[in-house]
Amino acid sequence: MNRKILDYIKVTLASATFILLFTLYLLIYDSTHFLGFEESDDKTIYDKLFNRLYFTVTTLSSTGYGDTTAKSKEMKINSMILQFILIVGVMGGLFFSIKY
Repeated sequence: MNRKILDYIKVTLASATFILLFTLYLLIYDSTHFLGFEESDDKTIYDKLFNRLYFTVTTLSSTGYGDTTAKSKEMKINSMILQFILIVGVMGGLFFSIKY
């Protein structure tokens, strides 16, 4: 297989792994740390997992719909970490595209 394709696969797997791990990390925070998630939105573990995945993906993709935002200082710090990783990822992607 072409080295470039293998590198893209590695980057994709690493990104998916990071998103999953950060989503799992956010499970320790209850709905009081978010604006837009009520206690009733987190009834089951699946609902909670889905809400944290949604928050992670919208923050990491820089979409930022505004329907769910960080409320507590802890969540604001987590959001900044995600945004920092996005910036580093974009810059790395730029370097990666120039390299090939």
